[in-house]
Amino acid sequence: MKAIRKYFSDLREHRAAVITGQAAIVGELQTLKGELQSLKTDRSDQLERIAAATESLVAMQRALLAQSHPHLVR
Repeated sequence: MKAIRKYFSDLREHRAAVITGQAAIVGELQTLKGELQSLKTDRSDQLERIAAATESLVAMQRALLAQSHPHLVR
């Protein structure tokens, strides 16, 4: 009888440890999800800045081309 009580006691402790571990894993996954969303936002901002810089460079190139070869610019 004592062995059975010990078994179930150990089983409860193990179950509690598993639940605690699962909760920790869920917490880490939520943290990673937040970090990934942050990276996605940062990347989107970077892409917007790159697009704006590219448009600016294209406009500068057109202006230089208009000065040197006005017949080529529409």
